[in-house]
Amino acid sequence: MLDTTLFAIAPYVAGALFIVGLIYRGFINPFMWTAGPSGFMERPALGAALLSFHWGIITLLIAHLIGLVAGLFVIPVLVNVFYWLGFASGVLVLYGSTLALVRRIIVPEVRAMSRAEDYILLLLFFAIAGVALYLAWVTRVFGLSLSVGPWIGSIFRFQPDASLMAGLPLLNKVHISLFLTLLAYWPYTKLVHVWAFPWRFITRPRITMRAYVAPVPAPELATLAAPADESLMQQSAPISRGAPARTS
Repeated sequence: MLDTTLFAIAPYVAGALFIVGLIYRGFINPFMWTAGPSGFMERPALGAALLSFHWGIITLLIAHLIGLVAGLFVIPVLVNVFYWLGFASGVLVLYGSTLALVRRIIVPEVRAMSRAEDYILLLLFFAIAGVALYLAWVTRVFGLSLSVGPWIGSIFRFQPDASLMAGLPLLNKVHISLFLTLLAYWPYTKLVHVWAFPWRFITRPRITMRAYVAPVPAPELATLAAPADESLMQQSAPISRGAPARTS
């Protein structure tokens, strides 16, 4: 019963919440969300966290797409690629989420402007990446794409087969459940800013950029200014030496 709930019902609930929230917050009401202004505080730590976290998420998405293809078409080589690329990406996500969480806790200004969703999101990413890395590095779970890939395919065919996931270890089920939770929660948080990509930038007309260059370089301008100042002084000298005042 639990497997049926997790792997046959929960994916559709999470997907429905994700799509409805995305349509409402991303298209119907797009001006009521922001990523937050905490970037003005403790920028060195933020830079390291942002780079590792965002690149980790991007490469993790690519790795899971490779794993999905490997599972659907039974390609062992791609399973190896998914394993190692996913492991490296998970390290980046874990490092970035940990650094961002510590920053929110120890920097007073960031802590003052943080909301509950900031901590919930970082804890979700930390838990998802941590469980995945534990499975990959400690328990050495390998080749689960061959079970997960067909299950995902059955979800998209609207014929969910929870039996494909029944034999998975408990931590794998926890990992997938945490991801479904994040998917359902995603559009109702600041993560919706992912959809703020400037798509019009691709099709907009080219902008001509013009640079202003001073007609005379600064050193030459200084040498030209000196003679000009001397000529002005010579012209003003007779006026200052006017006729002597008469005395009675």
